[in-house]
Amino acid sequence: MHTGKGIFMKKFTSFIILTAFIVSLFAFPPVLAADSYFTDIAPNTTLCDAVNKLFTAKIILGYGDLTFRPNNPITRAELCKIVNMVFGYTEKDQNTFTDVSQNDWYYDYVLTAKKAGYIKGFEDSTFRGDDNVSREQICAILNRIVKKTADTSKVAISDEVSDWAEADVKNVIALGYFSVETGNTFRATVDITRAELARALVIVIDSKADDAKKDDDKKTDTKDDNKTNTKNNGSSGGSSGGGGSSGRNDNDQAKINDTIEKINAIGEITKDTA
Repeated sequence: MHTGKGIFMKKFTSFIILTAFIVSLFAFPPVLAADSYFTDIAPNTTLCDAVNKLFTAKIILGYGDLTFRPNNPITRAELCKIVNMVFGYTEKDQNTFTDVSQNDWYYDYVLTAKKAGYIKGFEDSTFRGDDNVSREQICAILNRIVKKTADTSKVAISDEVSDWAEADVKNVIALGYFSVETGNTFRATVDITRAELARALVIVIDSKADDAKKDDDKKTDTKDDNKTNTKNNGSSGGSSGGGGSSGRNDNDQAKINDTIEKINAIGEITKDTA
């Protein structure tokens, strides 16, 4: 049987691990973000910033000749490894894919992706790890991860998008993870490149960080309101009771409320990243 203290410590430990991961993701070495680590990535560009972030976090690596090869495609197997590292997925599912075995280098990554829910496989129960990932497939995967919807009424795409992916593509564009190109084209069925994936992932990471900050601000406002209400209630109670003491002053109650808020916050973070 778990004690209250044991549950709190488990949640607190999960919170510390998550915090350390976020810090490591955005902790830069003493090199300017404008400088490029790779000979084929121009400095002072949004691509350079995105690749630097992912490279520093050891999520995306280059090649032995110091190139990044931004126009190369991404395979489904490679994608699983990258996405798992970006979002901290570690729990594995059972293998139901007929073309994935323990001898494959991507075995654990695929089962982790399956457990996280962003990889579904094909109708014939195959995974097809060596297939390249298309831009519209990335849109579907990102939607499964972020679980956010946006107003897509103003999104117009002039070129081909598969029927099954149209809603995903429009939602990702509306969220700002991708944008349409000249003539409202999107190239949905074309293989996504390493550069395009890097940019999209960093946009998603930054967006999630902004959402987390907004949530923290809301919790802080709520906590401040609770403190004010508690203080006011305590004053009125003391007056109506003839100045009697409840045995717990306003400062003690504020500390208790603060502790409850922290425990709740840790629980929410742990749940969201499970």
